[in-house]
Amino acid sequence: MTNYSFEVLIPEGLHARPCAKIIEILKAFEPVHITFGQTTLKALSMLELLLLKIPTGSTVTISTSAPLPTEVIEKLQQVFSDL
Repeated sequence: MTNYSFEVLIPEGLHARPCAKIIEILKAFEPVHITFGQTTLKALSMLELLLLKIPTGSTVTISTSAPLPTEVIEKLQQVFSDL
């Protein structure tokens, strides 16, 4: 597994719009998991992502079976940074 850590800088935390963008970006790289605290879930489930209630300032880890292309990592950084 390849792991990528991101800090959530979105003022409202990880809400529906960024969750939808994350799913859209990562759907081609299944299986993908996201870890927040001690919880690891499938990153391609909107409901599971929302139930994590990830607040601003938190760090999440995305795990994939293969390395992600640089442009995908940059897109994810933009989503987590709310740019």
